Amino acid sequence: MTWGTPETSKLSGRRADRVRDALQTIIAEIEKNRRSRGEHPAWGQFLDVPVANRQIGIYGTASAIQLLSHAPMGASSAMSAMPTLPGTDLTDAKVAFPADDLDLTLKCCSIIEARAALGARASAVTPVEEVLLASLHTNADLSLPVPESLDGAFAGWGFATNRPGVDFAEVGPELLPTAQVILALRTSSVESRVLPGERGIVSRRLGLAMRWAAQEAVTSLDSTPVECAFTLLAAKTFIAEPGALGMQPEKLVRQLRKTIKTRLRGIRVTDLPRAEPRFYAVPRSGGNTDNHYVTFPVHYILSWALADRMPRRLPRQREIFDVCDQLSQAVRAHGAPVSMATGRKSITDSMYAVHLLRTVTARVTAIDSMPLRRHLPHLAAVVGTGLGFLALLGLAVFAGIGSVSGDSTELRGIATFAVGILPIPAIALARQSWKLIRRGP
Repeated sequence: MTWGTPETSKLSGRRADRVRDALQTIIAEIEKNRRSRGEHPAWGQFLDVPVANRQIGIYGTASAIQLLSHAPMGASSAMSAMPTLPGTDLTDAKVAFPADDLDLTLKCCSIIEARAALGARASAVTPVEEVLLASLHTNADLSLPVPESLDGAFAGWGFATNRPGVDFAEVGPELLPTAQVILALRTSSVESRVLPGERGIVSRRLGLAMRWAAQEAVTSLDSTPVECAFTLLAAKTFIAEPGALGMQPEKLVRQLRKTIKTRLRGIRVTDLPRAEPRFYAVPRSGGNTDNHYVTFPVHYILSWALADRMPRRLPRQREIFDVCDQLSQAVRAHGAPVSMATGRKSITDSMYAVHLLRTVTARVTAIDSMPLRRHLPHLAAVVGTGLGFLALLGLAVFAGIGSVSGDSTELRGIATFAVGILPIPAIALARQSWKLIRRGP
């Protein structure tokens, strides 16, 4: 079943119900497994650990805030948890997690996206955003506009930020943190809150970094599906404001979609490895190194990136719906998605799953609410069979006239054949017309 068939509208309602049920179940599971840091709610990375395990942290809490902020009954919990995250205008130093968590780029991105999910923006650039803006690796002159060709210029972020205690000079830009930083800072609209004299520089930083990330995703054979997906999501944030890129963002988006299509040739999204681990190191000033790793649910993130185009036909649209159906079944069985990497109900996996489900729900609603949406497949069938009937009728008339006037055996045979099969498109036309009439207004 694909969009554009008569069965779509009939089944999309059931799918939408399953998606809504899955969303509500995940939100309820998160509320049920909340912990506390002082008087504020907080969460760990997993929802099904024993009660005695009180692990809480930035990834779990930031993910829960993003999930709860859009739920009618969860917004107050999301706002109440925000003071535990360091580096924002809502931070409470008495209960906030340690500030050295800001040494890690991906944790900074989680905090910024959680703050942005609450809706009301900060009045100025927050400390965590300042940390990321100061952590850009670049060899370009940011006082100049982004060039049409990079010609060796680069700009991006590594896994470590430029903070005291981090050996920042030894860390270069990498694709995954660069894409996530762009997505986080563009989602938070940081450019609108910097001082007027700095807006151009910040805009050029993000634009140049986006160009470099897209180039890496397209040209590097080492770029992974998750990296390409995050880069595609980041590129889409420039569509409404293309000036910072030095090129049309739609062209960048097309290149990235084509790259994903090429990398997945012959592979279904549902057949991809369910978890992509990423190991990275943060060099410390004293010569020590901190080792870290994160895992990403590949099929959720990739489907989320591709699902944003659903008003148009997608080659992998059926696979995206299959991922949603499998996700809904997993939520019905376990209350939340189960990570293939750990076997536990990961709250970050739940966050990406909800991003996907919300995007698909929005697209299904948008398509089904289009005027004449449910009539178009049958209307197209009526027009197609009608044109076929008229063409065959015209052939029969033309051949019949020709055979009478010229006494041609060949034309007489064509006319006889055309008249003989004429009932077939006539019956098909009547059948499709009756289906269209029965559907009503």
